[in-house]
Amino acid sequence: MKADLIIHLDVGPDKDLRELERASVNLRSELRRLEGVEAVQPLSLGKAPVRSKVADPVSAGSIAASNS
Repeated sequence: MKADLIIHLDVGPDKDLRELERASVNLRSELRRLEGVEAVQPLSLGKAPVRSKVADPVSAGSIAASNS
């Protein structure tokens, strides 16, 4: 049975995007170690607008995971 899971991290209002990315990387690493987890990857919410200089905090902390 295959199931998909989407996780949106929130590290709080006093944190910046680097801390959100670090938390996301750590969680993806932990999820990959779980038995039955087939794929774990950052969730892309689409391309950034042309000439944009700001990352989207929602996609920075979003993870997609699936099992076998």
